[in-house]
Amino acid sequence: MSTPVYAKMKKNMCFAFSVIAGLHPARGNHKDRATSYRPYLSEYVFPETFPVTFPKDVEQFERKNGVTINVYGYDKEEKFVYPLKVVREECEKHVDLLLIDFHFVLISNFNALFQSRGHLCKRCTIAFTEERILADHMMLCRDQRVAKTVYPKKGETLSFAGEHLMSEVPFYCVYDFESILSPCLDKGNVYEDHIPSSFCLVVVRASDSHVVQKHIFRGRNCVEVFMNLLRRLHDEILGWIHVIAPIEMTEG
Repeated sequence: MSTPVYAKMKKNMCFAFSVIAGLHPARGNHKDRATSYRPYLSEYVFPETFPVTFPKDVEQFERKNGVTINVYGYDKEEKFVYPLKVVREECEKHVDLLLIDFHFVLISNFNALFQSRGHLCKRCTIAFTEERILADHMMLCRDQRVAKTVYPKKGETLSFAGEHLMSEVPFYCVYDFESILSPCLDKGNVYEDHIPSSFCLVVVRASDSHVVQKHIFRGRNCVEVFMNLLRRLHDEILGWIHVIAPIEMTEG
């Protein structure tokens, strides 16, 4: 990655020099030299213990110095950058850091790091085509937990392409589940388990879209109740279909 700035220094000073490199960028070709940043060390109250721990020491530094810091991690196996800590509002003095193997590095070009030409959301790392769209998105995203949105890779999704094989049916069911989100942290990956809590199901007559039946249920056993309901409706609807209606004769 070409965008992070690596200053040649002792490893336990990486946080201090990375922060200063972001707040007081060096000119010319000396961005990697620690001597470019040493004059500014006395202007800030840095953690007294080394190595700097995340997030405790980073958050204490922010409070003592009026500086905001975003911190991102790097997944070596999947080879992608993801947010670890993103502030709700950035101060005038703000830096973005990359944390690799407990070593802090300055992110000097956020878009280049994510290989994006769009307007990036620093909280979820999704890119938008217009700054206006990003601003609207941030109104909702700023209060959410930081996470990188990972989309399925090509070839890992399922799609239905057999519309020509479908046949019309006299009745069909439409249903929707509601879930309670339960946070889950697995090896640094943020997930939310969707625990089913309720469902609504309607039976629709295809000929005129009339809702024949409507079922609503709330409870922990909603999945079990839903499956039992489907079995019952299967038998009930088959009974409707197999009813032979008498022929009404009219005088010609």
